[in-house]
Amino acid sequence: MVPVALGLPVLAFWECLIGIGMFVRRYMRFTILMLYVQMIGVFSPMVTMPEVVFESFPFALSLEGQYIVKNVVVIAAALVIGATVRGGELKAEP
Repeated sequence: MVPVALGLPVLAFWECLIGIGMFVRRYMRFTILMLYVQMIGVFSPMVTMPEVVFESFPFALSLEGQYIVKNVVVIAAALVIGATVRGGELKAEP
């Protein structure tokens, strides 16, 4: 829907901002919000182009599909980081 000449640089800049935001930790809520907005776009090919994402629907993922689904780990990590934004702590039980 977006020309590659425009979409690719914008996506690269967006991902760099997310990465820098994770390191800086100053605007963590906004950074996590940016990540979730990006994830909507990342997961959209599963609905809009299932023939590219799945080799055999719904169980056999193509290489592109595997790349998309691995972002579930990124979302889980963002949830853990987001839990500490308001002063929560992560403690290991002995």
